[in-house]
Amino acid sequence: MYLTRDIEVGKDYLKSMYAAMETKRFGAIASSQANYLKSHKLDVSFNDRRSVHYPAWFNSPPSSGISCCDFTSVATEFECQGLELDMPLICWARDLLWNGTQWNHSGRTSVGIQDPRQLTLNAYRVLLTRGKDGFVIFLPNHTLAKTTYSILKRAGVQDIPSIAKQL
Repeated sequence: MYLTRDIEVGKDYLKSMYAAMETKRFGAIASSQANYLKSHKLDVSFNDRRSVHYPAWFNSPPSSGISCCDFTSVATEFECQGLELDMPLICWARDLLWNGTQWNHSGRTSVGIQDPRQLTLNAYRVLLTRGKDGFVIFLPNHTLAKTTYSILKRAGVQDIPSIAKQL
């Protein structure tokens, strides 16, 4: 379990970790509420998911140009449910943040949702269980995420820079 505040560090780590392994799959996954990813050059067309062919995204070789390993598009909790990557880059959104005593949720306000907090927790349960070898969490460096970063560190998630030196 690894953590980074810099998405490029996360991408570079995964690319170098699996550089010589053509059969390994890694890519970006995120909550469907992670609209900020566009600023990190990731396709966040959450309203038009038909733009990405997910069977090919999960299975194409890294050099294909449509593979998850390219980090050009993101699979949400809906596209990756029941599927796995060897190691996903989980792009944490502001829809689930630790406030010091509990997980605060936001963003899921659609009509008919009876328990938006549980829906958000379930989305992250899906995201955090998609990696066969582990996962890397990208937690953007914004003020609201300081306590979330702290709780993840206390839970044993390690920063990538301390691990990258060992590679």
